[in-house]
Amino acid sequence: MVTLQELLNQQYSNNKGTSIIEIENKGNPVGALDLKEFPNLDTLELYGNGINDDAYFKTIQSIPNKDKIKVLGFGNNPIKNPRFDYIGDTFPNLERFSLWGNPIDLNISLKGLEKCGKLKEL
Repeated sequence: MVTLQELLNQQYSNNKGTSIIEIENKGNPVGALDLKEFPNLDTLELYGNGINDDAYFKTIQSIPNKDKIKVLGFGNNPIKNPRFDYIGDTFPNLERFSLWGNPIDLNISLKGLEKCGKLKEL
C-alpha cells in the first residue's frame, strides 16, 4: 500500500522550494505527510485521499513557517475533528480552509477560527 509521504516524494522530490502542494484523489494512501522540507509552502491541498484525524493533525503540525500558509484544503476526507482551536492559534494568515465532504462533528465550536483574521472562505 502506498503512503501519502511516498506520493509527496514522487511528485515533489525535485521541487522542495514549491509554495503549492496538491495531492488529490489518490485513493486511500496511508499515513501523514512530513512537510518540514517545504519552507516556502503557502498552499496545501489534499482532497479525496482518505486522510483521517490523526494523519491530518500530524500533517498540519509538520508544516514549517505556518505564518506563510494561506490555503488549507482537506475536502472529501474522513476528518471528524479539524481542531479549529489549533488552526486559529497556529495559522494567522489563513485565507481559505476547505473541509467539504468530511463527517465533521457538528458539536465542535468554530470559535478558534476567530483568530484567523484573514479567513475569507470556510
